[in-house]
Amino acid sequence: MKKRFIILTLILILILIPTNIFADNSLRISRWTIDSTLLENGDLSIIENITFHFNGSFNGVYRDIVLHKTDGIKGLSIFEMISDEEIEYTLDPKAKKGDNEVYNVDLKGSDANIIIFSPSKNESKTFRLKYTINNVAIKHKDIGELYYKFLGEENKTIIDYFSATINLPNFEKNMIKIFGHGPLNGKINFTEEDLIKLEVTDVPLNTYVEARILFPLDYIPNSTNIKNRDLEEILNEEISYEEKIATSAQKKEKIKN
Repeated sequence: MKKRFIILTLILILILIPTNIFADNSLRISRWTIDSTLLENGDLSIIENITFHFNGSFNGVYRDIVLHKTDGIKGLSIFEMISDEEIEYTLDPKAKKGDNEVYNVDLKGSDANIIIFSPSKNESKTFRLKYTINNVAIKHKDIGELYYKFLGEENKTIIDYFSATINLPNFEKNMIKIFGHGPLNGKINFTEEDLIKLEVTDVPLNTYVEARILFPLDYIPNSTNIKNRDLEEILNEEISYEEKIATSAQKKEKIKN
């Protein structure tokens, strides 16, 4: 009876151990860079490079692209970068473990769930994704807005460095307002190349990174995504967000003390 009890206890322990307990050591992303361009019709064109470090054997990697509050994704293509050369992967809805240089996409829900099949063992690989998110930018009463989550909470891999640059159709710095949401060590700034850059280091699991950009309406003249908000309402929302973050930080400090 005692022996059966020990066996049952061991089974319960194994069931309760989280499956990603070794995630820190087995798979990580050393560098994830995104270059995005906002188009005059409100679409967002994106090129991203993701470098994975595989410690052990893997069949490939996952990438979840956030589509919430957009009209979906188009023009997706995936490459592996080898000596600065693009090796294009093929879309295969029937791809399975062990296959190579193929990928599949599940568009159910508010994300595009991508599986990239590329058997890897104790090595590093960089994948390049090119795609366009439809109808992201919004035309409000008196302001244009790009509010997009470049990295969603679904991410299950630690990221050493993450950045996203945003290129607008026009650039009048004094007419543009920028906000970044995510880890507190992140920052968002204007660059000398008339770009907006969002960057953060040491991004933990299940953590989002997003940017909110406000600009003149004539930047997106062909957008059909029209809402009824105004600049003052949006700025008040950002003030409330900052106050919430500050309050949360104070509470954490009190707990530490």
